[in-house]
Parts: sequence; structure tokens; C-alpha cells
Amino acid sequence: MYSTKLAGTLAVVKKICLSLILFPVVTNAQSVAEAAKQQRARLCKEGKTQYCDDAPQKDKAKRIVDDSWMEQGLSYQAAQDNSRPTKADTTDSVENLQTVVDEISNKTPRQLADNFVGEVQFPGRDQWEQRLDAARTRFVSATQVLIDLLRSDKATSGAKNSALYDMRLASQHYVDVQAEGQTAAADWKRKTDK
Repeated sequence: MYSTKLAGTLAVVKKICLSLILFPVVTNAQSVAEAAKQQRARLCKEGKTQYCDDAPQKDKAKRIVDDSWMEQGLSYQAAQDNSRPTKADTTDSVENLQTVVDEISNKTPRQLADNFVGEVQFPGRDQWEQRLDAARTRFVSATQVLIDLLRSDKATSGAKNSALYDMRLASQHYVDVQAEGQTAAADWKRKTDK
């Protein structure tokens, strides 16, 4: 019954849309030509156009430019130009990335796990720690490859983009495994605290 009503409603909507396309609603709106004439007259009064019927010939040749509409786009473009990273910014980012890699690669799997779930001993924590360690190793390896390529003057942009993609995949997997452990720890803590 519901699908019949829905099909009937859709058929009515289609008919209405088709009738509006084939037989447009006639209103008291002015024609496009009349609207253009009014717009031109308004621009002539404001002095923003050279195409005025009552303007002297020498004024018709003079062009008055109103570029206020471009200001927003120009300011956006200037902001984009200023936001491009410089070589110093890239070097700082690479060094920050290297610091992160060094910090997490120097931890044991147990220390790494404790950073995310604390001392909560939920069922399957040992297996999760192994998966977390594997994900960390993959992330560290992919990130180190990217860092080496970014520091190299001979690396192509294609190689850098590929390494960046690999690092992002490894990073996402690392974050996903972290979240699994945090969820399992929170669930276990909730069950044991009752």
C-alpha cells in the first residue's frame, strides 16, 4: 500500500514538473530586453559604463572600470599565495616528523600500549599489543622513507607523492589499531567497574 501511494505521488510530481517545463508559468515579469535596458540606465546614472545613449561621444570612448567585484577573489588569491609553505617550513615539518618517529620507535610494545590504554588488562591485550607494534613498525618505516625522500634533492615529486600516500595509509592503520585497544580497554573497564 505504501509503495503504491509513493508511486502515485512520484507520478504526480513528474507530471507537474513536465507541465512546468512545457508550459512555463506566465507572470507579469518584464522581458529580458526590458531588464537589460533598465540595468544599462542604472549603470549610466552611476557612471559605471561607457554605453550610455545620452553620453557625449568623447565620454563613450572613456572606459570606467568597476573592479570591486574582484576584490574578494584577489584577497583570497593573496591569502593562498601567502599560505604556501616555504623551504624553511618544510624543513621544520620534516624535523618534527623525525622527532615523532624517534619518540615512538624507541618504546617497547608494552610502553607504547600503556600510552593508549594505561594499565587496563583487557582480554586480548597481548594480541592487541602485537598488532599495535606491527602497525607502529609499518608507520615508522613508511614515515622514514618519506623523510628521506623529502630531504633528498634528487627525489622526484612522483616518488614523494607515493611515499606520502604510503605513510598516510600506515598512519591510518596505526590510528585504527590504537582505537581498537582504547575501545576494548574502555569496555573492559566499564564491565569490571560495575
